[in-house]
Amino acid sequence: LHDRLPKRRMILGGPALAGVAYLLFLFHPGPGAIFPIFLIVSIGSACSLVPVPVYLATAVPNELRGRTYSFINALDALASLVAYSALAAVGLLLPPGVLLATAGGILLIGIPLCTFVLKGNRALYEHELQH
Repeated sequence: LHDRLPKRRMILGGPALAGVAYLLFLFHPGPGAIFPIFLIVSIGSACSLVPVPVYLATAVPNELRGRTYSFINALDALASLVAYSALAAVGLLLPPGVLLATAGGILLIGIPLCTFVLKGNRALYEHELQH
């Protein structure tokens, strides 16, 4: 599927798909529905995890690639630290279903909003045109 699906749509749509799946927890699914929901979450997450390194490999010159990957990994670790800390604090106050639904809302709204503000869709589109 990697070569058949547009990478830009995978990067932007994958987290949105995961967000929608997380929002399903607002309906208090039974135990039999939890596995399929998390399967959808995993597919959505994988949709963005696979194409990003491919974009980096084709967009960043060889002499800068190692530093670029290191910088992105450091930013990812820092963002994860902040996000997990914030969710842990909020998680003490909210029931699990509401917490997962909140995470879904953040993914569903936050990813498109950041993409729009930072003009990520245009940058990805321009890169696709070059390759």
